[in-house]
Amino acid sequence: MKQEEIMTRVKRVLWEALGVDEDEITADSKLVKDLAAESIDFSDIVLKLEREFKVSIPKCELFPSFPEGFFDDSANNEHGRLTDHGLLILKRLFPDLDFSQFVKDPQVHLINDLFTVSYLVNYIARKISVNRDVGGFGSTGLGSFGSIALG
Repeated sequence: MKQEEIMTRVKRVLWEALGVDEDEITADSKLVKDLAAESIDFSDIVLKLEREFKVSIPKCELFPSFPEGFFDDSANNEHGRLTDHGLLILKRLFPDLDFSQFVKDPQVHLINDLFTVSYLVNYIARKISVNRDVGGFGSTGLGSFGSIALG
């Protein structure tokens, strides 16, 4: 499936889940800041993406849930900025995120801005590819990492 088709279908899912005009949804739209997604919306988005693309999205794989105390640990967070160790963990948890700008100023309060429409498209493209390559089993096995949710 081509990226353009995935983008069109992701936009439709976001329109249905968030009630946002499709014209307002761009690749760079931030889910929380620009599209006003809230914690309760993320479950709906996941369910709709699963149905739309016929993929399985394990709990906390698409949207963050960090280990208890993750941001309090000085190995991960130093004065409101993610450390190299914290960035490494974030990159492992969310390989489809674009960190190119964030790494220049990795402020913890900006993490939500990483979750964009483009991220959803990249995630779905990878899931479809994995499903095709391994006969329908698309989980990365990251599982749940705690109880702090995006939003």
